[in-house]
Amino acid sequence: MLDNGDTLFLSELEIPPTGFVTIEFSNKEIVNPHTEYHDSKLMENEYLTVEVDAEGISVYDKEHLRDVFDGKASIAIFKDIPSYWDAWDIERDYRNTAESLKPSVIKKTEFGPIRETIRCVFQAGKTRIIQDISLYRNSRRVEVKNTVDWHMRRTMLRALFPLKVLTRQARYDLSCGFITRPTTENDVIEQAAFEVPGHRWVDLSEYDYGISILNDGKYGYGVRGCNVSLNLLRSPVFPDFTADEGRHEFTYAVFPHESCDLLKTVQEAELLNTRLLTSKGSFRANSPIFEVKASTLRIMAFKIAENGKGRILRVCELLGSRGTAVIRSTLDFERAYLTNLLEERIEELDVSHSTFSLNYEPFGIYTILLE
Repeated sequence: MLDNGDTLFLSELEIPPTGFVTIEFSNKEIVNPHTEYHDSKLMENEYLTVEVDAEGISVYDKEHLRDVFDGKASIAIFKDIPSYWDAWDIERDYRNTAESLKPSVIKKTEFGPIRETIRCVFQAGKTRIIQDISLYRNSRRVEVKNTVDWHMRRTMLRALFPLKVLTRQARYDLSCGFITRPTTENDVIEQAAFEVPGHRWVDLSEYDYGISILNDGKYGYGVRGCNVSLNLLRSPVFPDFTADEGRHEFTYAVFPHESCDLLKTVQEAELLNTRLLTSKGSFRANSPIFEVKASTLRIMAFKIAENGKGRILRVCELLGSRGTAVIRSTLDFERAYLTNLLEERIEELDVSHSTFSLNYEPFGIYTILLE
């Protein structure tokens, strides 16, 4: 982000995990090589073709020669009138009250060498919704940034994705792993799970192809067959008559991927949710701060120990694998201890030149004290 509020997009820039790079700017004026926006409702990169019209968004996977949606992704509003507890409950029959929203404006607002964007504007009563649908170069992720001025009562806004895959199970992100749930409604237990929680992504995959829906803060999902809906906004009247009234900003994305492996989904969700930090001036330190030789381990936290003596590194295993990870740091420490979550020591780990090994198991959470 530049001082004048503009955003600068850079290509061919590699930033290591827990690392940094220094960018030097010249006084040369930055010029967009595309001075005129194409009026086309089409966006395309090396992998995907995205088309936007009044019915919604369609995505074609050029690499795998298949459509991502069995129809088009769209947004809709639903009546949301629970029998008892407005802010807590959702009734199963809300699905019978869908009202699709059609954009009043569809316009390409960006046509640069790194990103293209099409803007859709929706009006529903006093509520105004702006969607900026973006496709980046060298990316398989289609982002939808939403800016909503919300003025509804007992109404729910959802994004709808009719995925073109065949599977009986969906996988949902948790803070340290994932959970698998059926997509069918064969009994009363499955029927009761018409709305379920998930964190940053939900994935439906066949053997050699899958589609993930990513988001940066909307955690209510409805999956029926291969139709996925994401709960975006509600407007209950109890206990707060003006609940969720006003301006909201959030982003969700569609990520089609090869095979049923979730590693790329986890990485793309991390990129969507964790923005780069920028600051002016020079920064003298070695990069990266940590290097973890295990693809399914995630650094959850790095902080000062609660007693003020040493530093705490917390990692977790996300996808259900086991093995031995080598963790290397550019920080100086002589001892490392495996602890519990209360930071009480369990065992000492062998350390050599600020490097140690960690034996990990599926979905394990590990806290390491560095001294």
